Amino acid sequence: MKKVLILSENELKILIKKVLKEYNFRVRNKNGDVDSTFEFPINKKQDTILQEQVKQVSGDPYEYRKEGNIYYTRKKGLNKPWIKATGKAAEAIASKIYGVKSQSGSTRSVKTYCEPYPKTSDVLWGGPEQYQKLASDLRTKGIPNRLACEISFIKLRLNYKTKSFFVYDPRQNLLYCFGPLGAFIAKTTTVDGANVQSQDAKIIAQSLWSYQQKVENLGFVWDPKTASYADKSNKNRTYSRSAVFDDLEKNLLRFIPKGIYTIKGLDKLQGYEGDGTNVFWLSTLDGGKMMQAIHGIVNSPDRIEAFETLRKSLGSSINSPQVPESYINLVEKYLETDRFNKSYGCLNVPAEFIQKTIPYAQGAMVFVMGEGQENYLVQNSSEFFQKMGQSEDCVDPSSLGNQLPEINSVA
Repeated sequence: MKKVLILSENELKILIKKVLKEYNFRVRNKNGDVDSTFEFPINKKQDTILQEQVKQVSGDPYEYRKEGNIYYTRKKGLNKPWIKATGKAAEAIASKIYGVKSQSGSTRSVKTYCEPYPKTSDVLWGGPEQYQKLASDLRTKGIPNRLACEISFIKLRLNYKTKSFFVYDPRQNLLYCFGPLGAFIAKTTTVDGANVQSQDAKIIAQSLWSYQQKVENLGFVWDPKTASYADKSNKNRTYSRSAVFDDLEKNLLRFIPKGIYTIKGLDKLQGYEGDGTNVFWLSTLDGGKMMQAIHGIVNSPDRIEAFETLRKSLGSSINSPQVPESYINLVEKYLETDRFNKSYGCLNVPAEFIQKTIPYAQGAMVFVMGEGQENYLVQNSSEFFQKMGQSEDCVDPSSLGNQLPEINSVA
């Protein structure tokens, strides 16, 4: 019969150290030289606890064992398998035998700031208590509650731990950038899409089409002979960019759906604030091109005026994560209007934010939160977008092939 030895991380380090010593193994450094000073980083305090983890109390017919926060018990002298203690039994052993406060007591001491994260999420470490604690820590730095919860949720997901990421809250017109391991880089207010995030599958799918796909949907096809768009409806219509943007407005497509995206490339375009790179192109996680982007503020009076109002209310620089309550009150006041929401789906941000985040942008993840007061945390979404693209109600973007030239357009 096979037997399994279960060791904690620290016990494993102790075992390896003893084996190295017993058999005179040598440890070499990166250059191949013998490192006679090598020591495993064993926590001395934890080592002592491990040696004392089995306890017997005089007059008590049972003995007890502690492994981390897990407790076991069995009758003395019978050498039978340990029985894991749960519930009140575990709490009693923790407090009476080991002098440790019960886990349920420590859980109740953590204040709840955030809605529960989705059960179908990819959280690989921590848990509800760590999630609330991280959010609480972010709140103390002046990050608004909604964003604190989303950022905490992201930090619990090991798939994104080594990646730079942006977090955008369309409800509060805020965009944050974080480096690998969640290091804060910059934040800004943003003038964003004029329409509220839709819950309609067809509208969501169409909002994620690229500029070329939107042109095709209007009935224009690229004619390589004339190097221009032709009207395939035989109505002798003339193609214009304004027709595309008018269609976005008519069909309420001026927003970015809740989901996870990536920055596929950096660019420099005229008409946007910034002398150098001033556009971050977005794509869905499965590589689908999108019309929406993060870019410098469009040089138009209404967007400049909206941004300056927001920036004045925000007060703090891009180098501080802090957002005053007065700013939140302002955007909430005009939430149902287009006072600060004037684009065709893109995020208009200042040139200084673009320049500060350029080193972190290429390949970064972009988390677009939900706009509602509830259910705003972002889950994985590439599969959802693929299903939207394959919907019978929408043109499948992959069916467009090479009918259109490579044209990028943002607004």
